[in-house]
Amino acid sequence: MVFNNYGKGIIPLHSPKLMFLLLLFFLFNPSATPLTFNFPSFSNVTTNIYLEGVADIDSNLIRLTTNPEETGNVVRATYHEPFVLRENATRKFADFTTNFTFKIDNGHADGMPMGWCSS
Repeated sequence: MVFNNYGKGIIPLHSPKLMFLLLLFFLFNPSATPLTFNFPSFSNVTTNIYLEGVADIDSNLIRLTTNPEETGNVVRATYHEPFVLRENATRKFADFTTNFTFKIDNGHADGMPMGWCSS
């Protein structure tokens, strides 16, 4: 039972009214704000992807190796806008899901390391 300042019961804890109020509170008070972005294709006017090295946009794709005969190139494609992967209330790392699609040609390549880093 929930009590007021005078020790008198206001609402029993298992009452349908209290359960309904709690349900409304949790439905309309989201604990997280979703962050989404999607790049189904790329163009030369894409401004929030920063390309370094010999990386290039070709046929709506990011090409990391422009010349397969060259080896030892260091290339990078970076999302330019910062975003927070921490929950504001707890300061703990937030969960995230990601998907990538790659076309790998093993002709003369050295490998494909990949990493995440903070700015």
